[in-house]
Amino acid sequence: KVALENKELFIAERCFAATGDVARARFLHEVNELIDELEESVPNPLYAPAVKAKMAVFEKQFKLAESILLESGQVNEAIEMYQQVHKWDDAIAIAEAKRHPELDVLQQTYMAHLSKSGQEEKAGEVKENQGDYSEAINLYMKANLPVKAARLALRIDSLSSDRDLLERIAAALVKGGFHERAGDMFEKTGEVQRALDAYRAGGNYRRAVELARGTFPNEVIQLEEEW
Repeated sequence: KVALENKELFIAERCFAATGDVARARFLHEVNELIDELEESVPNPLYAPAVKAKMAVFEKQFKLAESILLESGQVNEAIEMYQQVHKWDDAIAIAEAKRHPELDVLQQTYMAHLSKSGQEEKAGEVKENQGDYSEAINLYMKANLPVKAARLALRIDSLSSDRDLLERIAAALVKGGFHERAGDMFEKTGEVQRALDAYRAGGNYRRAVELARGTFPNEVIQLEEEW
């Protein structure tokens, strides 16, 4: 720590190696190699943007590293920095803000990474933020998150009128025991009897009675007794 405070990075590298902290020793070794490379072209390489950014990453000050790189016009380096620490959302945010020509490729790579690592929920959130709601729902369903799929489907008008989609989500909700949510879906598709049955199965008699008063008045007394 003392060596780092005094910017004696070579000594800091040796210290971390001696204490068995291989990750930090290796990282500082890369920084020291970068300093050696810059010595021929930069008066004081220790204060070069690339070195300052790497040391900010070393301290996990990623936003500071980003600002250092962007201020020096190193957009690609800032994006790569976030990729290396698996902060893809930040990498894509920079690419979008700077209108990077490889934005589409970056997004596709991120989605492939999420799919390969089984992160369907995160992939769904990315698609939802991008406005690709149908694909977001498919990913939520794949991740066995029908409640999240239902919430999105009921919020977006273009999806809430898709009867087949709502039926698929409702079936998954029933299977997962989310009867109240399934009731919401059945009400949306106009299947009031199935909605009533779902509320009943889930023990939500308040919703069941409210629905019955308008559609099945003869069942209200029976429902209130069950309640």
